Amino acid sequence: MPMIRPILLITCLAISTIGGLSSSATPPGGSGTIRNSLPSAEDREHAAQTITVPELQNHVQVLADDTFEGRKAGARGGQVAAGFLRQWMQRSLEPAGEQGFDQPFGANMRNLLGQIPGSDPELRHEVILIGAHYDHVGYGSENNSFGPFGYVHNGADDNASGTAVLLELMDAMHQMKTPPRRTIVFAFWDGEEDGMLGSRHWVQNSTIDRDRLRLAINLDMVGRLRSNKMEVIASRSLPGLRRWISNANQTTRLQLDFKWTIEDNSDHYSFLEQQIPSVMFHTGLHDDYHRPSDDVHLLNVDGMQQVAQVVFHSLLEVANSQQLPDFWPHALHETEQHRQVYEANQIAYPARFGISWQEDASQGAVIQSVEANSPAHFAGLQNGDIIQQLDGRDVTDSNWLQLELMRATSVRLRISRPTESAWWETNIQLQGRPCMWGMFWREDSAEPGCVTVSRIISGSPADEAGLRIRDRIYQHQGRPFEDGNQLGSWMQVDEDHELLIERSGVLQSVTIRAAVTSPSNSTDSPVITEPTLPVSIKSVPSRRAEEDSSNSQQIHSGLPK
Repeated sequence: MPMIRPILLITCLAISTIGGLSSSATPPGGSGTIRNSLPSAEDREHAAQTITVPELQNHVQVLADDTFEGRKAGARGGQVAAGFLRQWMQRSLEPAGEQGFDQPFGANMRNLLGQIPGSDPELRHEVILIGAHYDHVGYGSENNSFGPFGYVHNGADDNASGTAVLLELMDAMHQMKTPPRRTIVFAFWDGEEDGMLGSRHWVQNSTIDRDRLRLAINLDMVGRLRSNKMEVIASRSLPGLRRWISNANQTTRLQLDFKWTIEDNSDHYSFLEQQIPSVMFHTGLHDDYHRPSDDVHLLNVDGMQQVAQVVFHSLLEVANSQQLPDFWPHALHETEQHRQVYEANQIAYPARFGISWQEDASQGAVIQSVEANSPAHFAGLQNGDIIQQLDGRDVTDSNWLQLELMRATSVRLRISRPTESAWWETNIQLQGRPCMWGMFWREDSAEPGCVTVSRIISGSPADEAGLRIRDRIYQHQGRPFEDGNQLGSWMQVDEDHELLIERSGVLQSVTIRAAVTSPSNSTDSPVITEPTLPVSIKSVPSRRAEEDSSNSQQIHSGLPK
C-alpha cells in the first residue's frame, strides 16, 4: 500500500467528521457550579441512549483510516489524530492538561486530558480517571508488528475501538443534567505501543494531585466482542469493584470474565505499579493483532456499544458511591492459578458421621465403610450394617439420608446386622456444624459483603435452587450482609430464602425452598459418601499475602461460627 502524505487531506477529514457531536460548547459542572444530588434514573438512561452504533462506527472509521498512517506516536498521523480528538474534547469537557487539553512529552507526543467536575461538594475532589491509548504502530516494524511491514497498520481494534468508546462515554457524561458526584477525568494516552509512555509520564507528572485519584479505568481493544464475553482485568485492585461492574451489567448482561492475572501489557499497569486501583476492559486478542489486517470491517460495532454501556454504568456506580476503599496490594501477585484454586470445588473435610453406604431398596442403606475415630466408629457400626430408619422414618432414599445427616445435630438410627437376628436403635451425636441448605462458601477480603459458593451437595435445597460452584452471593431477602457469619445467621430459619447472586457478571435471583422433610423415591443405588463439613481454613492467594492475616479466605457451611 503506497504511503499517503497530504496532511491537509488528513486534517480536513478529521474536522469534517465532527458534526455528529452535540453543538453545545458549554462544559457541564463548571468551577462555580455545585450540585450534590444524584443523577436520576431517567437522566442516566437518557445519557446511556446517546451511545449509538452509528457514532461509534463514525469514530473508528476516521481513526482507523489510512490517512492517519497508523497513528504512530510522535509521527504526523499520531499528531493529526490528537487534533481530531482535541476538537471533540473542546465541545464536552473542561481542560485538564498542562497546556489546555494537552500534556506534551517526548518527541512530539502528547496526552490529551479533560474533565467533568463532580457535583457533590464533599466528593468532587476525588477523581475517577478513564482512558484509552490512541496511538498505534504506524507502518509496522520488526519491533512492533507481526508483519508484513511497510503497510499502514490501522489498529481498528488496537485501539481505535477503545478511543471511539471513550469519545462516546465523554459525550454521554456531557449529556447528563446532573454530573456524577466525583470528578471524571478523560484521558487519551499517547505512546502506549512504545511501552505505556504516555500513561507512565502522566503518573509521574500528573496534572491533578495524584492523591485525589481513586480509580483508573483502561479501555484497550474492545472492538471484537465474541460469544457475548468480555474480559475484566485487575478488578480486585479495588475491593468491591466486581460487584459494581456486575450491577452495571444488568441490562446488557455480557458474560464477564474477571481475570486475576495482571501483566504490564497496557496502560492500567502504569497505575497499578504505583499502588493506584485500576481495571481494564478488553474483548480479547486475535490473529489480526499488530498486523495490517486489523481493519474496521472486522470490528463488532454492536458489541462496542454493549461494552460502552457496561463501562458507562460502571463509571456511574463507582463515581456515585458513598465511599471507595483503598488499593488492595495482593492483587498484584495473584494469577489465574490462584483463582482456580479459590473457585474450585471445595475439598473434603472430616465427615460428620463417618460412613459411606450403598442404597438397598428393600432394606435401607448398607454401610460400605466406617471411618476411624468417627461418630459411627465410636457407636460400634461395622461394614455390612444396615441403616433401616433415621428418626423413626424408613430409609428409602440416599439423597434424603444424606441431607438429614447434613442438617441434623444428632440422629436416632435403627440398625440391623446380617449376622444377627435382632435390630437395635442408637442415638448418635454428629460432629461439626450442621449445614441446613447443602451449600458451602468461602470469603475473600477482595470481595467484601459477598460470599463465593464453594460446594453444593447433590439433591440439596441449594442444588434444587440452581446454585453453582463459583456463584457470588450478594444479598439475602433483598438485604446486603456484612460477612458470611451474618448471612449464615439469617439462613438458620427453616423457610424460603431469596438470594441475589452473580454468575460471570450477570445478576439473578434464586430462591432456596424450605427443606424437604420426608424421603422421596429413588431408583438408582450408587455408593454414597455422607456430606462432609469444613472446619474454618485459611487459603491465601500468594506468598506475600500469607504475611497478612487480613487476607484470609474463610469457608463456611451456611451457619455462623
